[in-house]
Amino acid sequence: MNSATPVHLPALDGVRALLALAVAFYHLEIYKPIYEQARLPAMAGFVFAGHNAVVAFFALSGMLITWLLLQERSRTGTVAVSTFYLKRVLRIWPVYYLVVGTGIYLLPHVAALWMPEVHRARALEMTGWEQGLYLTFFANVFKIKASWAVWYLLLNHAWSIGLEEQFYAVWPWLARLRTRLFLGVVWGIIAVFGVARVAVFALGNPKVGISFLSFFCADAMAWGALAGYVLYRYQQGTLPAAWAARLADRRVSLGIVISAGLLLFGLPTAMKYQLFLPLAAVAFAAALLVLALQPGLVPALRWPVLQWLGRISYGLYMYNPLALTLTFTLMAATGLAQAPFGVGATLLYTVLGTGLTIGLAAVSYYGMERYVMRLRKAKRQSVGVPA
Repeated sequence: MNSATPVHLPALDGVRALLALAVAFYHLEIYKPIYEQARLPAMAGFVFAGHNAVVAFFALSGMLITWLLLQERSRTGTVAVSTFYLKRVLRIWPVYYLVVGTGIYLLPHVAALWMPEVHRARALEMTGWEQGLYLTFFANVFKIKASWAVWYLLLNHAWSIGLEEQFYAVWPWLARLRTRLFLGVVWGIIAVFGVARVAVFALGNPKVGISFLSFFCADAMAWGALAGYVLYRYQQGTLPAAWAARLADRRVSLGIVISAGLLLFGLPTAMKYQLFLPLAAVAFAAALLVLALQPGLVPALRWPVLQWLGRISYGLYMYNPLALTLTFTLMAATGLAQAPFGVGATLLYTVLGTGLTIGLAAVSYYGMERYVMRLRKAKRQSVGVPA
């Protein structure tokens, strides 16, 4: 591997921030009806963007993990699976279990929190089997069954972390394979899910099929993995010259990023969306690739505030439903949430919900996550693994 190959892609921190904020605004709107408040038609684009941002996050994970694993294999001749697992455990588990544990064992029993009774009852009725799925990162399995029924809002987003953990469990082993075999597996995932999407659409979009494709969209990660492979080849100098020239073309790259942005806000989350999800995944993966290769392509992504929000983006995603629950609790205590929202209440809800989300994420990052990451670094250095 070229010793000058970067191990950090700063433009992608800005992307993480924007995607996390898109999901936060999505939650701001979709949780309103739960608390008997009307959604704003003008926010429809953010509703689309929030759903699509999750797909972009999957593509980002697929790209970064594949790129890092291929770098490691090039440098050492193999992939240290146990080290990879340790890194993922220390990064994902503390926040995940704090949020899931709070959602299962604490908040449903706190009467002062103004949660809709149907959600409090649903949380209190969780069976041991259902709790086990959430505690073992298989919430997406349960979502196939429950996605079309009323579900407990505080844990409604945990399925995506489960899918990512399932990906992390398998991917380092695949990255150990010979390159052609590895790529064959990646293309195989894309092909299988492509056929499944066409079949579900042809069968009239049965609910179980839509649920499976929604909560097991591994093809989005596979498209990201292909982008990670191309990024690796480009930085190794082994990518065909014509491809490398295209990726270095600023006009082409800007066109890709703009197209991905339009898809983010404009691809509706209707039944047909599952058929066209690969289009979004390809666009997002391509945009992430060119942003990784050209860090200055969109200068705004390097703004300090976006870089900072990108660093705490995991917390922004995980704590957002809790922040909205607290927001409605505070507004209910003042009587503002008892009547239909006016302009002032809507603005207060948006500012307070977003501010609490950022505040909780920042406290978590500086009070827990950064400390755990230091432990992870110390552990790696103690066993002689390069930081």
